Amino acid sequence: MRADELLERYRRGDRDFRGVNLRGIYLRDVRLQDVDLNCADLRGASLMNVDFSGANLHRADLSGAFLIHSNLSFANLTQANLTKAFLILANLHQSCLTEANLSHTNLTKANLSEVVGLAEAILDQTILTGALLPLRSPQAGHRLLRFKATVRSLTGKLYRMAKPELSEDRLSNISGTVGETSIGGDSTCLTETYQINRILLD
Repeated sequence: MRADELLERYRRGDRDFRGVNLRGIYLRDVRLQDVDLNCADLRGASLMNVDFSGANLHRADLSGAFLIHSNLSFANLTQANLTKAFLILANLHQSCLTEANLSHTNLTKANLSEVVGLAEAILDQTILTGALLPLRSPQAGHRLLRFKATVRSLTGKLYRMAKPELSEDRLSNISGTVGETSIGGDSTCLTETYQINRILLD
């Protein structure tokens, strides 16, 4: 489906685009609130500054998509494929990420406040630099971490620059390129880029 056809149908009140092929589509600065894109193919799509608030993106394939500064608040992203997607500065406030695949996804400075299902999402080498993470997981009342700290696992020992301090029992499988390091004793100085495979819940 072409971008102009999608927008025209949406303008006429159509919200049902389940399973549609929108691979590589280019959309910018448009509103697609409450649209149903269940199982849609959006691989490699350019969707910068698109308003997807309240959208149903259950099992949608957004791998490699550009969602920079997009609004995904209250969106259903359950089991969505977001591998290698760019969600820099994206707003995911109160979205559902249960079993979503966020492997290699760039969430730099994204708003993840009050998201549901982050504990069940796949966070393999996900970039979370400056992201706002939820303090609590709504499903189980578990506390997650809001932090700007840079962390890395080196030879089995966790080095950290914590603000607030991160305890080792709350983190697991820290890996990936962090940047230049200066290690001395039990402390280290790291750049702000970090990758986290899994955040453990209390």
